[in-house]
Amino acid sequence: MKLISLNLFFLFTVVMGYSQSYFLQGDASAVGGDCYQLTPPINTQTGAIWYDQQINLLEPFDLELIMNLGNQDQNGADGICFVLQTVGTNALGTSGGGLGFLGFAPAFAVEFDTWQNFDYADPAYDHIAMISNGDVSHITSNAITTPIQAIEGVANIEDGQNHIVRLIWEPETMVFSVYFDCDLRVSHEIDIVTEIFNGQTTAWWGFTAGTGGSNNSQTVCLQENIITTSPDEELCQGASTVLNVGGDTDGTFLWEPGTYLDDPTSQTPVCTPEEDITYTVTYTDLCGFELSAEVNIIVDEVVAEITGETALNCYNPVTTLNGDNNFGSPSVYNWSTDNGEIDSGENSQNVVISSPGTYTLNVLYDGQCGAEETVEVTADFTTFDVAIEADGELNCDQDAVPLTGTTNGEDFLFNWTTTNGQLGEIDGLNTTANEEGNYTLTITNPESGCENEGSITVTGNFDLPIVAIGEADSLSCERLTVEILGTFVDDIENSSIEWTTIGGTIVTGVNQLEPLVSDTGIYTITVTNELNGCSSIASIEVFASEEQDLDLSGLAFPNIISPNGDGKNDQFRPFLTNDPEFNVLQYMPTYELSVYNRWGTLVYETTGLGRQWDGKTNGEDLAPGVYYFIVNYEIVCGSAATQVVNGELQLTR
Repeated sequence: MKLISLNLFFLFTVVMGYSQSYFLQGDASAVGGDCYQLTPPINTQTGAIWYDQQINLLEPFDLELIMNLGNQDQNGADGICFVLQTVGTNALGTSGGGLGFLGFAPAFAVEFDTWQNFDYADPAYDHIAMISNGDVSHITSNAITTPIQAIEGVANIEDGQNHIVRLIWEPETMVFSVYFDCDLRVSHEIDIVTEIFNGQTTAWWGFTAGTGGSNNSQTVCLQENIITTSPDEELCQGASTVLNVGGDTDGTFLWEPGTYLDDPTSQTPVCTPEEDITYTVTYTDLCGFELSAEVNIIVDEVVAEITGETALNCYNPVTTLNGDNNFGSPSVYNWSTDNGEIDSGENSQNVVISSPGTYTLNVLYDGQCGAEETVEVTADFTTFDVAIEADGELNCDQDAVPLTGTTNGEDFLFNWTTTNGQLGEIDGLNTTANEEGNYTLTITNPESGCENEGSITVTGNFDLPIVAIGEADSLSCERLTVEILGTFVDDIENSSIEWTTIGGTIVTGVNQLEPLVSDTGIYTITVTNELNGCSSIASIEVFASEEQDLDLSGLAFPNIISPNGDGKNDQFRPFLTNDPEFNVLQYMPTYELSVYNRWGTLVYETTGLGRQWDGKTNGEDLAPGVYYFIVNYEIVCGSAATQVVNGELQLTR
C-alpha cells in the first residue's frame, strides 16, 4: 500500500514524472510496490534504507507512510526507527534492542519499539519515543521524550496490520510531531539543527530496524513520489503534460479548475493548456486529512537560439554554430543553407562551417513544438601586399646588406625570419642581412589575421683574385736596381695593385705589375678585386749576386745631420758620392758605429749589421752640437775590405 508524500516547501507535493531511490544497507531488501523489508523474520538481523537526497531542515516536511511491525507479539522484536543523520548513506547500527540505530551519531530518531529492554528503561507496552545520537536508552541525556504507548489503550502493534504513520517537522515553531494510525501520539519542541547537528542544516533520512533473540518481518511502504523539487512546469504551445501528485491511490484527488484537464479527479491528469494557468490540487489521505498545493503551468513559445562566432577569418577559418532553445531537451535540430556550405553536423545541435553564407536552424522540441532561427556568417580573408629589396650583396667590403620591406597595409603586424642567414638589427620594415641566405618578411592583417610574405635571397661574392708572382734578377754592384717581371693577375681591369717590402726598396711602380726595386728583401704584391673588395697576395725575395764588385772610391760619411723629419739629412749613414741614394749598408756585414760628445762621453753605439742613426740615444733626442764618430766596417762586394773611419759630426735640429 502506498501513501503520500514528503514535501520540503509545502505540506503537500505535486510532482511531474519524478521518482526517488534509496540506498539499502545490512539485511534490508525491496519487496515491491515501493515497500522495503528492513528485517526478515530471522534472529539478529539489522537493516536500513536511506533516501538518495538529503533533506533541508530549514524547510517543513510532512511524511506519511505505511509501517508493518510483523505478526508475532510474544516472540516478536525489536522495532523500527525513523532517522535523520549526517553520517552518510552507509550508516548502520547494531541489531536487537539497538533497532539498527544504536552506535552512530549525530542523529535524531523516532523509535517504534516492540520489545521491552529493561536496560534501556523500556515500558512493557509497544511504544513511541524520540531519541538521539545512536542511543536507545530512555534514561540518558540523549533521550528526548519519554516513551508513550503507540496506540492508546492497546499494548501491541505487532498485529500483522498496516499502520499509518505520519511525521511532521515545522522549523518555524521547531515542533516535531508523530501520528500513529491517524492519532497524534508525540509532539515535541526541539531545535534539531542546533541541538543535534551543531548547525548543519541538511541531513540524510531513512529507516532502521533490528531483531535479536526474537524477530519479526518489519517493513515500511513509501509513496513513489515522496519528494520533489519544483511543482512548476513550462510547456511549449500545443504540448501536453501529465500532472502527478504524490499520495496513496486509495485517497481522493481534485484538480481545480478542470480546464484543459482530461480528468480533474485523477491522480495523474493529462493537461493540454492553451495559456498560462494555475491549478490547485486537493488530496484527502487515508486519515481524512486534506492537503493542498498549487502547480503553475506556463505556456510559452519555443525560441530557437544560435550562438557562436559568425565571422570567418584567418584567426577562425572554421567556426561552430551552437543550436539551442529556451526549452532545452528533448529537442531535434536540423541545419540548412542556401548559399553557404555545412562541413559537418547538419542533423545535430552544433554545426561546423568554413564558408560564409546564411544558415538556418530548425528546432523541434519534444516532438511537439518547432521554431526557426537564421544567422548570417561573414568572411574576411584580406591580406596585404609585401615586397623586399636588397641593397647589394655580401663581399669583402660589405659585411651587411640593407633589406627594405614595403607593404600597402596601414595598420599591420610584421615579422622578419631567415633560413640559413643571420638578421641584423630590425627597425620596422628595415633590417640587414649579415650572412648569405633566404630572408622573409611576413605581414599580418590584424583585422583578418591573414598573412602574406615576401622573400629574397641574399648572395655573397668572396672570389679572390688569381695572382702568380713573377721573377727578378739578382742585384749586383753594377746592377743596383732590378724589375720584378712576369707577374700575372686574372682580372687586371677590375683589380688594384699595391707592392710592399720588408727590407727592400721600391723605386717605382708601387701600383704596377712590374715594379723597379733596389736592395735585397721580400717584396709582396697585394691584388684587390675592386668589385668585391677581396684581396690575394704573393711574395718574391730579391737577392744580391755573390760575384758583384762594388766601386767604393766614392764612399763617404756625413759631417752634418738634421734629424727633424723633413726627409733631408735625417740620418747618419755611409753613401756613395756618385749615387747618394744607393744603400751601401746592405753590403756591410760588419758595421760598428760609436758616437761621442765633445767631452769624450760615448752617447751611442751599435754593432752588427748596418744601421742608420737618427740622432737619438736610448730613444731620446741628443742636443744639437758637435759630436765625434768612429766607424769600423767590413764591406763585401766582389772583394772584402775592412776599414776604420772617424770624423766630426755636426748635429742640428
